Amino acid sequence: MANPADLKISVHSKPGDLESTWRALQAEGTSCIYQDFDWVSIAYRTQEKAHKPLILYGELSGKPQFIVPLVIEEGFPKTVRWPGNTHSNICSGIFSVEYLQTHTHAHTQKIVAAIRNEVSGVAVLNLRNQLPTLGGHPNPLLTLPNQPSMSIMYDMDLRGGLDPILDAGNGKRKRKLFRRQVRVATEMGGHELVIPKTDEEIRACLDDFYEQKTQRFSELGVKDVFAPAETREFLYELATAPKRDGIKLLDFFELKVGGKTRALYGCAIYGDYCQAWVNSVTYDDFADLSPGEMVLYMMIERLIEDGFSRFDLGVGTERYKKSWCKTSVNLVDVMLPLSASAWPIVASIKSKAAVKAKIRNSETLWPKVKKLRQRLVGNG
Repeated sequence: MANPADLKISVHSKPGDLESTWRALQAEGTSCIYQDFDWVSIAYRTQEKAHKPLILYGELSGKPQFIVPLVIEEGFPKTVRWPGNTHSNICSGIFSVEYLQTHTHAHTQKIVAAIRNEVSGVAVLNLRNQLPTLGGHPNPLLTLPNQPSMSIMYDMDLRGGLDPILDAGNGKRKRKLFRRQVRVATEMGGHELVIPKTDEEIRACLDDFYEQKTQRFSELGVKDVFAPAETREFLYELATAPKRDGIKLLDFFELKVGGKTRALYGCAIYGDYCQAWVNSVTYDDFADLSPGEMVLYMMIERLIEDGFSRFDLGVGTERYKKSWCKTSVNLVDVMLPLSASAWPIVASIKSKAAVKAKIRNSETLWPKVKKLRQRLVGNG
């Protein structure tokens, strides 16, 4: 690659300034849905409307090399992070294959320097949930100091059909449970897997989702991250955005039993790759039959029938994900002070994040923490 001194980085606040270049870079296939031009554009005008966009564009000899979309969140400390915040599961910049093959740490340092030039005061660069590799090459941003994330991504290969996936973990039990679920669902009026398409159907689906999540968060004693108006606006715009170039920003898969939504998954469609983003279940007269397992079983069947090659269950360690997925990827966080006065703050953030990661990914500690939360709110 050319000398890092030849790397030209410009700063933008409007994704539309770079639309054609952005779409061309993402077409090289080194990024995920959370870096898609339309996804980020919607995030900026809804979920992130209170924060300032910071978009870095790099080129060499007039040739696009990368786009790194970020936001500046005011406060103490001031934080530079990915758009979407905790609603962005798998994060990175968008890099050309050429850049991924030839980048150096000096190139990454120029990216950080460009961010520092735009952000004054006590500030922290917090780039969480990054993949170790992009397009089969090392992630350029991970030449910076980093540590394991509390998030693990679980995924599955759909190309071998349903049987190998079921047998990844206790296939006999899954088949037996599904037969029982179908039998009981038939007695309750039948079951179906529905993908809402019309505005009315999408709004109704989102209403079910919010009701289910509000109940669940309340039981767990944690903050409802889907309650803010800007977040609900964000999901609605994603779900109603038209499919483009094989990309659907948010499709819902609803399990209906007896005409009622019992469980659902919200997923992004990225070519032949389905990325789960949100999910929920209703705690009612069908809850003992594990509707979350049933909707997952039916979704996988549908995705295989439709020719999908890969399906990830999003981030977060849960038993059902380990049961369904043979493979997983440990994500990585970069936390860097952008000013000398931010060093002790970053040290504190890193220490807390390391403890959270240990707890969140422990099969013994995490269930205990969840039970403690429930007891504290009177649900244990």
